[in-house]
Amino acid sequence: MRDPRPRRAVILNDTRVDNHHGCDRVMRALEGQLTRIGCRVVATAPAHADWRQRADVMGALNNAHLIVVNGEGTIHHDRPAALTLLEAGHHGAARGIPTVLLNSGWEANGPGAAGKVRDFTLVAVRDSRSKAELDRFGVTCSVVPDLSLYEAYSRHGGRNGVGFTDSVNRGAAAALERARRECHGLPVPIQHRGGRGGMWRYFRSYIGAGDVVRPGSLGVMLRLRAQHFMHQVHSDEDLLDLIGSLDLLVSGRFHACTLSLLAGTPFVAAATTTAKIATLIGDAGLSPWRATVSLTAAEITEARRIGWESREPAAIADFLADGRARTDALFADIGRLL
Repeated sequence: MRDPRPRRAVILNDTRVDNHHGCDRVMRALEGQLTRIGCRVVATAPAHADWRQRADVMGALNNAHLIVVNGEGTIHHDRPAALTLLEAGHHGAARGIPTVLLNSGWEANGPGAAGKVRDFTLVAVRDSRSKAELDRFGVTCSVVPDLSLYEAYSRHGGRNGVGFTDSVNRGAAAALERARRECHGLPVPIQHRGGRGGMWRYFRSYIGAGDVVRPGSLGVMLRLRAQHFMHQVHSDEDLLDLIGSLDLLVSGRFHACTLSLLAGTPFVAAATTTAKIATLIGDAGLSPWRATVSLTAAEITEARRIGWESREPAAIADFLADGRARTDALFADIGRLL
């Protein structure tokens, strides 16, 4: 007879530390699904920190029934942070603890990283391109779309205007801000201030040493961040309401694009540090041109005129419904591991 007490789960790469509405939504869905299958989250390791150096996390890991690695936005280009996260597979395997990598992209990683993935009990990537790359290494995985898409959203009211996000790619961020000013668009901030010290992190996280030695670049980034700081919203639901009020979103942010799908708002995207936005557009059945606009006022105006192409709304509805079914099936599989 199955023990009715909750199973202890530990999550690595808790991205809520980024004060990012998309990440907040991902983590809420992840914890909700774990609760649904009878798990209690007893510890999380924050993103950007080495989980192996956290005594509280290590203690919880060694007494866990399940280890979950949220691969969101991290597992690409053999980054040191990616390789550190992937060490969790070996940690769990050595102790007989089921260890799951989920909600993960996979791009431009070598055979060393792929070897670490083989230690995981179960692997789910969030797009078809990631699966194709892992297939080449002989790693078995499923495709389950990003967890930010799991909770449904109902839009209310009309639409008017064009909104612009920023981007983690500095060149794209500057181009988006120029386009926003030229089109008299509205800033759409994906991040929020968060708690204590949040204002410092809000500005510091996207201003690097290279900006400091280039006054022109520093000025551009500070102005851009100030615009988004002044227009920040306080919850992912508020952000969905904002996106849902627009005729068009012009974005360099992956999660702004997933939220556009939920809100039914047409979008176009600037290139970011990985191919994840273009892959999302393909997986959702949207037209490829949405990921190749040059951010000129003319192209943005034309995209606003087009809105959705006739076949796209049905493709999005199918993508969202299939994604929720895949999420439910993934966590049912995780429940069986316990």
